[in-house]
Amino acid sequence: MKKNTWLFLVLCLPVIGLSQGVKTNGFDKFLKKQRLEMEPVSITGLSAKDRLSLTYTAISSDLFLSLSGTGWGAATVDRENNLVIGFTNDSSVTVKATSLQSFEPGLLEHSYRHLYNLNFQQLSALSRFEIATLRKYSFDTYSDLSIPEENRSLLKKSSSQFLAELKKANVDDAVKQISVKNIRDYIGDSVTFCSKVFRTRYFKDSEDGPTVLDVQADFSDPFVNVVILQKDRAAFGDTPEVNFLNKDVCISGVVRMRNNVPYVAVQRPAQIRLQRAEAQPPTKKPEAVATVAATESTVETLAQYPGGPAAFLTYLEQNIGVAGSGKSSRQVILTFVIDAQGTCGGIKILESPDNQLTQRIKNVLLKMPKWKPAFSNGRFVATRITQPITLKGV
Repeated sequence: MKKNTWLFLVLCLPVIGLSQGVKTNGFDKFLKKQRLEMEPVSITGLSAKDRLSLTYTAISSDLFLSLSGTGWGAATVDRENNLVIGFTNDSSVTVKATSLQSFEPGLLEHSYRHLYNLNFQQLSALSRFEIATLRKYSFDTYSDLSIPEENRSLLKKSSSQFLAELKKANVDDAVKQISVKNIRDYIGDSVTFCSKVFRTRYFKDSEDGPTVLDVQADFSDPFVNVVILQKDRAAFGDTPEVNFLNKDVCISGVVRMRNNVPYVAVQRPAQIRLQRAEAQPPTKKPEAVATVAATESTVETLAQYPGGPAAFLTYLEQNIGVAGSGKSSRQVILTFVIDAQGTCGGIKILESPDNQLTQRIKNVLLKMPKWKPAFSNGRFVATRITQPITLKGV
């Protein structure tokens, strides 16, 4: 073979392995997640003491932007400190630091590598507009940097290529398919599981304004929260708490724990897929509760027992007596409807140890005082209540 041919093949090897600009694209055995990382883009034309590079990374469905360098930006950043990225069209996006991150002291200049969370809407903007400025916050102070013009098209190209590689890699399909029953065995892993959204809530006035989808197809399944933060909410339509209610869905993302409940934070619509409707075998006629006018997820003001939740639990403790002196305990789930007049009905007792206890609990619920009914759209409406209780001595 001619020498020139060998030279051509050697020069082509990197191109054959990965797309140009891609540093890593594959399954990370250590993290047990799909990892896509772009080559860093070095910013030129800065002062002699300043060095800066920008890198995009995706770990499963989580996207990150990292800044590395010396001089400008070499300061400690706290969790959720802002990095404001200004564009030449006077618009901007703001990303937040993933955690408390320090810097490495040096004899001449301090160095750092700081990681920021990124979502697909922000990445889309970065792929369409040219970056003109950076404002990096460190606690209550910030420092500004103008990006020299010769870097702007290259940064935009890197963002566009990262977005294209994400679509081509189809990161969500690379995660492991699991049964929701086993979800607690996969904390920290990227997974896909299917279940049903039985309740939704939108905490508009809370920090980060989360929309929470409560997922559980069967009461024998673990209870899972799917969380959409306010910054990502627009990608899921105007009212995701309505759109996904009572729908069979498949969820993709990283499983985490909060208050002993598994949850998955989603940032883009591809992470929540509606299951196709399939022919189902005949089922028995639904009870009257199926015609409830509203659910706990859609009302403005929830139904309330006189005196509040604590008074309701006290009422149950005082009136549901359990015979026997055993030391064991068992959780029973009560689910019932409070209608627009505050009256209880549509009672179901789940996981009850015997029929006699089930009837006793139903009698107690039917005899309890009227509730203040839920309120929505200017009127009182019916709503379903679900209340777990622990019975001792069963």
